[in-house]
Amino acid sequence: VAEAIKPVRELLKARAIGIGQEETIKRDGVAATKWEFVDVADLKAIPSLIKSTEVYSKIHEASESREYIRHVHQRGKALRLSLQQLA
Repeated sequence: VAEAIKPVRELLKARAIGIGQEETIKRDGVAATKWEFVDVADLKAIPSLIKSTEVYSKIHEASESREYIRHVHQRGKALRLSLQQLA
């Protein structure tokens, strides 16, 4: 059971890191760019990792942003459901 809980903890940690990286960049006092965390759509084991090393990040500029965001949310939900079945 403890091994099944570990991926759930890692998913929560990944989500917290993503949310913590959100940022709005202002130009002349006006929001010019907004970096927004969408979801964790995949979770993979890493054999060795040095603290604070970025493993994977993807910037996606979609012409259909709503569709892309919905797709990422669906993948995130499927991931969470599959991890819940392991626990």
